[in-house]
Amino acid sequence: MSTLQFSQRCDIEYKLAVAREFAEEPAFYYPHSLDFRGRAYPMHPHLNHLVSGPQNEIRKTGQFL
Repeated sequence: MSTLQFSQRCDIEYKLAVAREFAEEPAFYYPHSLDFRGRAYPMHPHLNHLVSGPQNEIRKTGQFL
């Protein structure tokens, strides 16, 4: 396993662990911060709505492995 594959695997596993913690919650909110222009940015770097790939599918389906 290359270093890149290992890094990607650790990243996905961490995001899945965060998602599993929220799996039993009836609802949760994405906290955001606002900058001086009024733009909103998600505060949690590993579970937010601005992701693509597997993380987005987990968010949309609500199915946590």
